[in-house]
Amino acid sequence: MSDEQKKSSKKKIIIGVVAAVVAVAVLVLILVLCLPKGAPDDPNNPSTPTHTHKMTAVERQEATCTEKGHEAYWKCDDCGKMFSDSEGKSELNSVPEIAAKGHTVPFMTETKQANCTDNGEKSGKCEVCQQTVTEVIPALGHQTGEWQFDAFFHWKECSRCGQSVDMDDHEFSNGKCGVCNFDQNAEVAAELTFELLEDGTWSVSGATNIGIATYVEIPATHEGAKVTVVGEKAFYASGIERVIFRNESVFLDWACFSHCHSLTEVRFDEGVREIARKKHDISEEHWWWDYPDYPFYNSDKIQMVYLGSTVNSLETKLFGGFDVGYNFDGPPNSHEEIHPTFSFERYEVSPDNAKYGTDEHGILYNKQTKVLIFVPYKLTGEVTILTDTEEIREGAFGCISGLTAINLPSGLQKIGAHAFDATGITELVIPDSVTSLGTYNGYMDICCHCANLRKFHVGASVARQQVGSEHGILGIGRYFPRTVTSVTVSASNECYKSQNNCILSKDGEVLYLSNSTGEIPVGVKFLSEYALAFNESLTKITIPQSVVNIGYGAFDGCANLQSVELPSGLAYIDSYAFARTGLTRITFPQSLKQISCWAFQECKDLVSAVFEDPSNWKVYNNGMDSSTAQDVVLSNPSQNAAYLTDTYYDKIWKKVST
Repeated sequence: MSDEQKKSSKKKIIIGVVAAVVAVAVLVLILVLCLPKGAPDDPNNPSTPTHTHKMTAVERQEATCTEKGHEAYWKCDDCGKMFSDSEGKSELNSVPEIAAKGHTVPFMTETKQANCTDNGEKSGKCEVCQQTVTEVIPALGHQTGEWQFDAFFHWKECSRCGQSVDMDDHEFSNGKCGVCNFDQNAEVAAELTFELLEDGTWSVSGATNIGIATYVEIPATHEGAKVTVVGEKAFYASGIERVIFRNESVFLDWACFSHCHSLTEVRFDEGVREIARKKHDISEEHWWWDYPDYPFYNSDKIQMVYLGSTVNSLETKLFGGFDVGYNFDGPPNSHEEIHPTFSFERYEVSPDNAKYGTDEHGILYNKQTKVLIFVPYKLTGEVTILTDTEEIREGAFGCISGLTAINLPSGLQKIGAHAFDATGITELVIPDSVTSLGTYNGYMDICCHCANLRKFHVGASVARQQVGSEHGILGIGRYFPRTVTSVTVSASNECYKSQNNCILSKDGEVLYLSNSTGEIPVGVKFLSEYALAFNESLTKITIPQSVVNIGYGAFDGCANLQSVELPSGLAYIDSYAFARTGLTRITFPQSLKQISCWAFQECKDLVSAVFEDPSNWKVYNNGMDSSTAQDVVLSNPSQNAAYLTDTYYDKIWKKVST
């Protein structure tokens, strides 16, 4: 190593030593400056002077009913420490508390009674602080006994509040519930309840065990007086399977056995003479859309109705085989409003009954008067009516959709209203012997809602009908299915004839029913009530020049009819003649003398109505009271349309002589 190198190495060593000495000195200085100086009164730190407490006495504070107090103690003003003595020898960790005393209430009054599920309350006044004190009384809880049950559920009843608790479905094994022991195979008689009526007889108002009763037996007497009535909704929607009547006069109130979906058998046993519905005045409380007054409405599992030997009076509508709520604004083919009300397989009648009997189909007849009364709802296929039958009662076959064909006897004289409504028949041939066809609201209605009907024949003896009478074919189009393609009239009929599947008066001047194309034969002068109504395939029509009168509802409900050409000699347009059509424009000839009220009701598309002679027209209130007459200016076609469909739609329009 050279001398220069030695000098350089020595120099580096000296510099390193100096740097190390400086670093140690800095570290010592930091430690000196940062180390604590010692706490007051710390004997281990003699450099720090001893702390002298500056004591303040804190007086004792008594506790109240609701707030804590504390004992007397001393506190240093400088360091904040607390001591039990003034010399500061016995230090305290916290304020020495005295517990709140609590209220002293010698007597409390119950202000809210506790029940099974809700807490109660009681209150009183503290004799120390005079504050009102309220305390909770705990809920009592339910007090239950044995299991209760019906055919579907079991539960327990609280003897204190009457509430049903622990309700659940049965857990059946071999027909017996493992929880409550209910046996679903056991027969249980209804334990009846009674109500004394003003006439001194009894009404059965229900049963105390209605939930588990499987059959009802109506006795002849109760406490020495006759039982005559089964009350309103007495067994409504119950699980009963059989009902047996033994009382002489049976009057069944509103829906007394309605919606009994387990009911399979109804027996009017020996001793029963009269069976009828209890009469009511129609009111909102008993309006038909709530539930019809048929006692067995919608009890749809009934298989058999038995009439004993003594039954001699049976109301026709007792069981209400059907109930059709007609949609007055709709076509007669709609099935939306049909409500089958009673479904059973057969009638059975005691062979000793002198008045009633049945045939092989279980159809009920009155043997004495040769009347077919009622037909089991589940009847299907083709049926031939007994040959000596002279009358078919109202609604006899109604809503029997499985009926596809019916053979009427040659001696039949009368067919009641709704007799074949909503059945599945494809043709209806009225025998030549029939003189009377049933009506509804004054119009023929024996086959409404028969969607499968294709052929209809009118026999020789059906006579001309007057308004309000009970025979004839007046207004046949109101409730006649538009599915019919073949319409004929016996050539021997003195009042009516058929032509191209239309029905006309014998002289051809009145059209009672048009065909599916909306044909109006030449020579027709009068379009009868509903003659072309509800023909949805009709879009336009030219009415022959021979027509002078368009009758009530003639084109009502022809929703797609947009164009009509009226004849130049037309004199009268009756009420509802074009109601609910799709007409957009119409021109009235000079010959027109009168338009009756509501003739264009709900013609929402009508925008133009031209009067070829717009002068001297007046509108009257219904009844043609001259004091209500108003002049009407008919020069504006669009305004005229508004008059007909809105402003004066419910008025009678009449052209007056000058």
